[in-house]
Amino acid sequence: MVKEIYIRTPNDPYYEAGIVDYSNEVESIISQVRMLLGTKPGDVLGDPHFGIEIEDLVYGTKTSGLNIKKKLDEKISSYIHPSPGISLNTEINFGHTDKGSDYALIDISINGKKSVGFLVGKDN
Repeated sequence: MVKEIYIRTPNDPYYEAGIVDYSNEVESIISQVRMLLGTKPGDVLGDPHFGIEIEDLVYGTKTSGLNIKKKLDEKISSYIHPSPGISLNTEINFGHTDKGSDYALIDISINGKKSVGFLVGKDN
């Protein structure tokens, strides 16, 4: 059995105090997705392609939401390999706040249940 280090922080709504490691595959996938989306390409020694420039992808290009989803799905399938029977799905929604800020909300579902989300936004 492989165990992983517990990386949730106290400000995470699902944080559980006293846990040092775990062997839950869904929790492992969530950690891997967070690591992948929170890392910029070139930051990992030995793998210059690991990570994704999520802000540049959302704001720096004139690409469609469908193309952004495709790029996210490609990165996820390249680096995250769940057991057979576990499915991952990404969903991206875009919005605009009353204060003039644009944002993208990325939800990752595991086996049909929204498991982790990312809010990508810039303040004007």
